[in-house]
Amino acid sequence: MKTQDKRPDGSHINENHSGKTAQGKTIGMPDTQKNADSTRPQQTQVKQQANPSKQQWQQRVPSAQTEWKKLSEAELLQSNGDPKRLAGLVEKRYDISHSAAETQVNRFLNK
Repeated sequence: MKTQDKRPDGSHINENHSGKTAQGKTIGMPDTQKNADSTRPQQTQVKQQANPSKQQWQQRVPSAQTEWKKLSEAELLQSNGDPKRLAGLVEKRYDISHSAAETQVNRFLNK
């Protein structure tokens, strides 16, 4: 789709939505497009914890069971504290989004 704008000297500028004039010259974005990204909410990311060692994880399983009562000790031990595996278990057992499960797991592992 093309739009026509007048220059101060009265001549016309033909512009398509790619930000190029009919002559192929690139022009700046309108201010409304430049600021569109700045109005989007910033996502908070929780730092992902590296996998704990097997021994460390075995010591943390009881507190993980307290955190996620619907997960069995065997499931927690089999996960080996892997954040992706834990998030998958939490997501399925608690019927929550993957993002919410990852957030819970990362917060737990970062304690």
